[in-house]
Amino acid sequence: GLCLHSEGNGEAEGVFEGSGSDEFTWVTVARTEAGELAGVHTFEVYDEGAGGLFLRSYATWVSKDHRRKGIGSDLWRKSLEETQVRGVDVCCISHSSIKMISSLEKEYPQLEWQVYEGAGNTVERIAA
Repeated sequence: GLCLHSEGNGEAEGVFEGSGSDEFTWVTVARTEAGELAGVHTFEVYDEGAGGLFLRSYATWVSKDHRRKGIGSDLWRKSLEETQVRGVDVCCISHSSIKMISSLEKEYPQLEWQVYEGAGNTVERIAA
C-alpha cells in the first residue's frame, strides 16, 4: 500500500532537488510504507473568476519500479479530491498520459477538461 498526500509546495521540501519547483503551487506525493518516493503530481490551482477554480497540471512522474500500477491515476484522484476544482487544464506529452487523462475524464464527467497534446520538458526535469 502507498501513502498519498497533497501539500502546498512550501512543505514539499526534499521532493525536488533544485528542479525549479517554485513554479508549482501544489504537490501530491505517493510514498511506499518505507518512505521511498513512488510518484509525484505537480500542479497549480488558479481562479477562473466566475468560472471557479481550475487545476493546471505540470507533470505526473512515477518511479520505474512502480509504473503500470495505476499510481499516476491515484495521484490525480487525490489532487482532485483535495483541491475540489471545477475544471482541469492539462497538456499530455505521451501516449500513456493521454490514456490516463481520457479515463479520468470519464471518471470525473462533472469537471470541465481542457486537454492539449504537446511537448514539454517538465517531466524530464523532475526525473533528472
